[in-house]
Amino acid sequence: NAEVNRSNSLGENKIKLLPGEVLIAEAQNVLMFSPVGDLKQGISGVLAVTNFKLTFLTSDDISGDDTGRQQNHLYGSTDSCLTNIDEIYLII
Repeated sequence: NAEVNRSNSLGENKIKLLPGEVLIAEAQNVLMFSPVGDLKQGISGVLAVTNFKLTFLTSDDISGDDTGRQQNHLYGSTDSCLTNIDEIYLII
């Protein structure tokens, strides 16, 4: 039953995975804020962690409107390789 829920999750079907890349976890209803903005308005989406990267999917990405967002064959514009991340915190 848990596997059915994972396969029906909003972001999982839209994450571009490389061969051998596996989805580890995802969080729904996450806000992404610009590091140079005033932190008053964020972009809503899904945050996912694979065994290779941290990725953020916006509602445009989820609806299929991802034209021009893939920077190269490995990363999209909101992806970050796990080797660039020191720690991840969960704030409730």
